[in-house]
Amino acid sequence: MIPLPPAPIDVNIHTGPVEWWQTVAGLAPLAALAAAVIAAWIAWKSLRQKTASDNRAEWWQAIPDKRSTMTEPMRTPAHHGERNGATDRIDRGAAARDRGVQIAAAQLRLVTDRRLGKETPDWVRQLAAEKPRRDVS
Repeated sequence: MIPLPPAPIDVNIHTGPVEWWQTVAGLAPLAALAAAVIAAWIAWKSLRQKTASDNRAEWWQAIPDKRSTMTEPMRTPAHHGERNGATDRIDRGAAARDRGVQIAAAQLRLVTDRRLGKETPDWVRQLAAEKPRRDVS
């Protein structure tokens, strides 16, 4: 048996005004893209702010490492265990600067506690009363 061609199908196209929800549905991918761009921008800004904040908060951790490399002499295996007068002066100078920083911090705490109306511990008062050493010889 020979197949017959299919019968034609009637298609009715209604051309009318577009409904509002059809327009909104057509713009949904664009809205999703805009939301993703805004979220990425906010994430980038908050990451930059967090990085800057971490750098400000953690600056002091690098100082002891740098200070110890500046105050320790360069040693070779032949000089291991020897100390000279220059090295001792450098070490005493670093200790005097450290103590001076502690005294200054205690004095600042006294002023801050006084302005805030808080009681300052006795050991802070004793430290603030000390005079920083100036000799590094």
